[in-house]
Amino acid sequence: MIKIESIKDYQAILTPQDFRRLTDYIYDQTADLKEDYPNYREWFYDVQLAGLDSAERDILIAHPTINTGNIIGVACLKNTTAERKLCTLKIDNGYRHLGIGHDLVDAVIAELGTNQPFFTIPDYKLGMFQNLINQYDWQLEQRLHGYYNDRHSELCFNGKLIKTDELPTPTPRKKTTCVINTDAGTTRTTTPEKLMV
Repeated sequence: MIKIESIKDYQAILTPQDFRRLTDYIYDQTADLKEDYPNYREWFYDVQLAGLDSAERDILIAHPTINTGNIIGVACLKNTTAERKLCTLKIDNGYRHLGIGHDLVDAVIAELGTNQPFFTIPDYKLGMFQNLINQYDWQLEQRLHGYYNDRHSELCFNGKLIKTDELPTPTPRKKTTCVINTDAGTTRTTTPEKLMV
């Protein structure tokens, strides 16, 4: 039997150190995603984990009911008014083709409230996800080459990624003058060339 839980359930019962060990273990289980997404580590810790305190982010884990310490599947979610996304779906190699991915996706669909979550994968992994894509009738809407790296194209299902050339240009702040008093009593003035928002 497989059990699927939110790691938010563990935040209240684990010490901060034990919760950090759990999240580090989850990261280790998914760390090979750095090959496709060079900023995966920063995203996992600074965005996904940092967002757990809100309703906008969650991480679901799958583990055997008899061995709760053995995480065999992970799904990272984003749930905002603008985007309901399955950000990460990873099943341990030794547990593939057993329906765990389907169980996790069913839990994701229940949490996000849609059968068509936004989902992206590298093009060379299409075969790994084809059964899920077919079962849930997810629609390919975009193919972007070089979005995350130059080695492959990203396939976007049930939505589109913003191309980097479509991102808004940051508005420069007004130039400011900074006065710095040094220990020697002298004053130095600097004017930053351009500060970004």
